Amino acid sequence: MYIKALIDIDVDLDFGLAKALRISNSCDLKKILSDSVKHVIHTVITENIEDKVKCLSSIKGFFTVDLRLFMKLCKLDRNTLKSLGIKVAPKTFYERSKIIGYTYADNKLCIVEKTSKDNIVLVRVLKSKMLPIFVEPSLYLISAPNTEIVDKVLEILNILKTLNKRFSTNLVELCREIA
Repeated sequence: MYIKALIDIDVDLDFGLAKALRISNSCDLKKILSDSVKHVIHTVITENIEDKVKCLSSIKGFFTVDLRLFMKLCKLDRNTLKSLGIKVAPKTFYERSKIIGYTYADNKLCIVEKTSKDNIVLVRVLKSKMLPIFVEPSLYLISAPNTEIVDKVLEILNILKTLNKRFSTNLVELCREIA
């Protein structure tokens, strides 16, 4: 299990893209893409997310962050989801989207989506208390200026870390029973 952050930074024109790229390089990021026409930086972070977001927050601009928890299950079925404490989504969701279940953590709704890889699911925290029929990106993307982004990311990151601990403990026991 691991947490991944996809970050887009719309850099202020007054700040400058070259300066923003220098700061990005100093944050020890492995993948950095930039668009000099739109003044946007895109990066993917898989480790030390908290420290790297704090480092990036010195770039003046508007941030959009997609935080995801990826889990490898020993078997992807209703019983596995239920034993992990995930409520299985109604059939209407199976047919219309990738949502297979949901759970709550720290009074936040977290959806579980299937991926194209076998037995791997991703978990996202939504800004909604109830399960919507269609999950728009605005429900899970974190958007804020550089002065507010760290606090917002840390809130969601802590929820995903809590879920990671809860699921990994249950998953070890569950996979032993299946094997």
